[in-house]
Amino acid sequence: MLPESRIPFHFGINYIFAPMPVLTKEAFLDLQKELGGQGINFVTAQREETSFTFLKEAQSPNLQLKIIAGAQTPIGIGQLLIIESPPKEDSTFFIKQAEAICLSFNNIWKQPFQIIKRDVCLRYLYQSKEQHAFQYLWEKRLGQNEAGLSALGRPVLGGGLRLVMPPKKDEKIPCEIEVKIESFLRDTKKIFVETQFVWPQPLQPTKDFEPGKLLKMVGDYAKNEVIKFITATPNGGN
Repeated sequence: MLPESRIPFHFGINYIFAPMPVLTKEAFLDLQKELGGQGINFVTAQREETSFTFLKEAQSPNLQLKIIAGAQTPIGIGQLLIIESPPKEDSTFFIKQAEAICLSFNNIWKQPFQIIKRDVCLRYLYQSKEQHAFQYLWEKRLGQNEAGLSALGRPVLGGGLRLVMPPKKDEKIPCEIEVKIESFLRDTKKIFVETQFVWPQPLQPTKDFEPGKLLKMVGDYAKNEVIKFITATPNGGN
């Protein structure tokens, strides 16, 4: 695999929080104005009774923002979802956009929120040295031979690995990690890598969603630990 061939494929950050935001017409218009003041200008904005949706940002056409007033629990649940798919460039620009969006959100809904759950998902494509990415994963990374696939009785178009890691015992804020490493079926010379962090533990009420900190944490893990794992040989060498 060629780590330097990395192409951004999908960036996403998601928050579940309480209480749910009050999605009035005034809040919708004020949020648009606030986003514009932060340099975020969406071409499409849609207001519904339980959601605000913003699409096609001028500088980053694939950026999406969704704010949802969800389940009617005693205090109500809200969701803030920011996605760029595919990204315009690497994660630095998305981090700036996410930070500006969260600041705009806090300037409209000024009260502290209890963040119940947070998750970040980053997806990248990498070029394989082999004609088929699954050949690299199967033979070079896993140390298997092609004949081992014959038991399946038909040619294998693609495949990969899914790794699920629970929180560490000593983590102050528990974090679950899931990594997917697969051949990309639309272009089988490319390797698809997804890194997802989930923080399932509720936090104390806060006004700081910390998108930059979370995105950088996942980005560093994807760039370092995940790539080190993929490029290691079966005997543990590099």
